[in-house]
Amino acid sequence: MAKDFQAINFAVHNALRREEKAVTIEQGRQRNSGRSPVLHTLGMIVESILLFLSGWLVIGVIPCYAEERSSSTIVEELLANGEKIKAAGPSELINMLGRNADASLAAVAAVFHEQTDQERLLLLDIVASLGRPDYILADNGRAPWARLLENRTALRVLVEALTDKNRNIRDRASALLAQSAVRRTLSAFAFQIIEAVQKNVLSYEIELLGATDSLWALEYIRSNPRFMKSNPVSTRMAMARLGDGESEEYFLREFRVTKDPEKKAKLTEWLGYIGTPGAVIALASELRSPELVRFSGEGKQSLRVPVIKALHRIFPQNVLFWNPQSSPPTSNDYYIPIENWAQKYLLIQWQHERPPFFWVGSFPTPLPVPQRPAGENNAH
Repeated sequence: MAKDFQAINFAVHNALRREEKAVTIEQGRQRNSGRSPVLHTLGMIVESILLFLSGWLVIGVIPCYAEERSSSTIVEELLANGEKIKAAGPSELINMLGRNADASLAAVAAVFHEQTDQERLLLLDIVASLGRPDYILADNGRAPWARLLENRTALRVLVEALTDKNRNIRDRASALLAQSAVRRTLSAFAFQIIEAVQKNVLSYEIELLGATDSLWALEYIRSNPRFMKSNPVSTRMAMARLGDGESEEYFLREFRVTKDPEKKAKLTEWLGYIGTPGAVIALASELRSPELVRFSGEGKQSLRVPVIKALHRIFPQNVLFWNPQSSPPTSNDYYIPIENWAQKYLLIQWQHERPPFFWVGSFPTPLPVPQRPAGENNAH
C-alpha cells in the first residue's frame, strides 16, 4: 500500500493530471522514433496532403465543401451507412468519414428531432461512434476495452435525447452516456441531466447522475430516498463516485475483506466506475493478485485483467491499460510495465511476489456457481 493517505491522494491526483500530457508525448515519440528530421518533415507533409484529399473522397465530412451541403443531406448519408459506422473501428471510421467528425455531428444536432423514431435511435449510435476521442488512434497494437465518448457536440446530442418522447431513445441515450462518456466530460451538462431525470423515466438514471461528477447530483440523490429504495447498490456507487465518503468506504471495505474471487471481480468493475483516489489505490494494489475468475462461460482469467479494465475506465488515455487485442500477452512482460506505473505514480508497495503469468484460459473442471454480492440484483 501507499505510505499514507495524504501521499496516496496527492499521487493519484498527480497521475490524473499527468495523464494527457504524458500520453501525447509518448505517442509522438513512438510515431517518430527511428526517423531522421528530413523524413519526419516529409512524412508530415504527405500526411497533411492525404488528409486534405480524403476530405473530398469520403462521405459525411467534406471540410472544403460542407457548407454547400445541407444538414439533411449529410444525415441521410450517415443513416444510409449507419450499420457500417456503428461497426467500424477507429481507423475504418477515419477512412469513411475523415479525421474531423464535427461537421457530421453538427448536422445531426441540427435535424435530429426531425427524424423518425427508428432513425433517431440509429443516429444515437452513429453519434457515439463519431464522438470518439482522437487519442484512441494510437498505433501501438492496442485499443480501448470499451467505447469512449468525449466530443462535446456528440455529448450534447445525447443529453438532449434524454428528454425525447420515445422511451427507447431516452434509455439508449442514458446508457451510452453512463457507460461511455469519458470521466468529467458530463460535468458541464449536470443541470440538464438532473432535470431530465426529474421529468423522465430513464433506465440508467442513477449511473448517469454519478457520471456527471457533480456535487449538485450528489445532493439531488441524497434528497430523493426513492433512489436508495429502488437501487441501493447503484445508488451507493453513484454517491461514492460523487464524493460520499461513507458510500466509498462501503465498497472499499467489501473489496478488501471478500475471499470470493467472483465477488471481487464484480467489485473491481464497480470500483472502476467509482474512480476515487481510494478506488484507484485499491485496484492498483491487486495488480499482483494470484486469483483466477470466471470468464466467458467455462473460461477463466486472471483477476488482474478486470483490474486493468477498471483502471482503463479511470485513466482512458493511458495505453498501458488498453486491450492488447492484436498481440495477446504471453508472459509477465505485459504486467510489469503496469506494475511499474503503479509503483512510480501511486507509490504502491507490493505485499507478495508476482504470481505466475496467466491471461485467459479454460477451467479443467466446472466451478460452483458463486453467490452474488449482497444487493447485486438491484444494480443495473
